[in-house]
Amino acid sequence: MTITFGNGKKAQLTSVGASWRQWDDVDGKKVTAEVFKVAKDPGTLLNGNTLCGKAAKYLVFHESLSFGASLLGVAVFEGSKEPKDINSPGLCGTFNYSVD
Repeated sequence: MTITFGNGKKAQLTSVGASWRQWDDVDGKKVTAEVFKVAKDPGTLLNGNTLCGKAAKYLVFHESLSFGASLLGVAVFEGSKEPKDINSPGLCGTFNYSVD
């Protein structure tokens, strides 16, 4: 699987599994999320931003609701160990996108 960013950079992703755990950093609720290993960090994205301060190794995708709106949540982890939940070592970024 490939994810393409706004500036055209791509990252290859490999699924390492789904889990029912606390993945949202806003509340303590459990949600189903899928963890993906990033083959190579995409580097600098739009406006000089990066996924992580260092190299992103895992992306975790989950759905949530905020004020009745559907969101796609993405948690980014660095480090060599697969994250088990939002409190795993290496969390370096969280993003939420509106789903229409």
